[in-house]
Amino acid sequence: STFWLPQLDNVWPGESRTGIWLNNEGPGKRIKQRWYQSALGATIPEMVEWAKDGSLTKRIQSALQGMGLDRMLFYDIHDHTSGEVDAILKQTNPGFVIFDMIDNIRFSGELSNGGQRSDQILEAMYQQARNWCVKYDCIGVAASQISADGDGLQFPTQSMLKDSKTGKQGACDFIIMGGKLNDPAMERFRYIGAPKNKLHRPGSKKDPRAEVIFDAERARFNNPED
Repeated sequence: STFWLPQLDNVWPGESRTGIWLNNEGPGKRIKQRWYQSALGATIPEMVEWAKDGSLTKRIQSALQGMGLDRMLFYDIHDHTSGEVDAILKQTNPGFVIFDMIDNIRFSGELSNGGQRSDQILEAMYQQARNWCVKYDCIGVAASQISADGDGLQFPTQSMLKDSKTGKQGACDFIIMGGKLNDPAMERFRYIGAPKNKLHRPGSKKDPRAEVIFDAERARFNNPED
C-alpha cells in the first residue's frame, strides 16, 4: 500500500483522496510504525536516528513522492459497528481502504442474504465491504488469515481462508495469498499467488506466482529478479 498512495493523485487528480487502514487486529501504533518503515525501506534503529536529527518526516514525504502524512490515515476500530465504519469512510474521502479484518467488525441489522451458517454470514459481511467501496468510489482490500489447511504450503488455494471455504471468496474480485514453508532453512522465503483473479489482463496469467525474499527488518518483500 506504500506504492498505492502516491498513485491516488493520478487516478483522482485534484480530489486529495486518502489511503485508509481500518485496524481491529492489534495495536494500531505498531501498524503505523511498520507502514512508515516499509515506505522508507528502513530499520527501526535508522528511523530512530532520523527522528533524532529531525529528518524523519521529510524522508517519509520524499518516499511518498511529496504527499503529506495526512494522506494515509490509520483507525483502530476494535468493537466498532458497521455503522461506525461507514461514518469513517464517509468523512475521509478514501481512494483505497484496507479492512484489517472485516471478520471482527460488528455488523448491525439483518444480513442481506439471510445467512445462518458462518460462511454465509462472512460472505454477507464481505459483500457489505464491497458495497462501501462502490458507494464511496474507492478500492477495498480485505486482510484475512489463512486457515490451518494452508499451513506450510507455498501456494494455498482460495478455499483456505480462515473460517470460510466459499463465503469470503464469493464476494471478492481477486484473492492474493502469501504462503510460507515450515522449514526453518526457508524462513526468509515467501510465496505469493493469486488463486482467484477476475481482473487479469487479456493474455496474462490468471494466477501469477512469485517467490520473494522477506526482509523483516524493513517490512518489505523483495523480488530477487529485480
